[in-house]
Amino acid sequence: MIEQVFSEPSWTLFGFGTLTDRKIIQKLKIRDRPTAAKLIETLESKPPKDSQTATKWFEFLADKGGKQVIGTTASIFVNHAFSFLSRRL
Repeated sequence: MIEQVFSEPSWTLFGFGTLTDRKIIQKLKIRDRPTAAKLIETLESKPPKDSQTATKWFEFLADKGGKQVIGTTASIFVNHAFSFLSRRL
């Protein structure tokens, strides 16, 4: 599924596939990162297995700089994600 594959390899941390061939990326219009909705869906369907994994995920998202990763939905995403994880861990 094309929406599960991105051009930025670091998204494999969340289980997404990556593609590095620039010609194919341009031809298929592969995004460099998932949308906020896709990240939330991933957190809900495949939550981190333990607190170490959760820490890695949120350190990664923080390192990406919130707005770069998830645009204007940053605070909504973070609140939703923390609330979701607090129920799971």
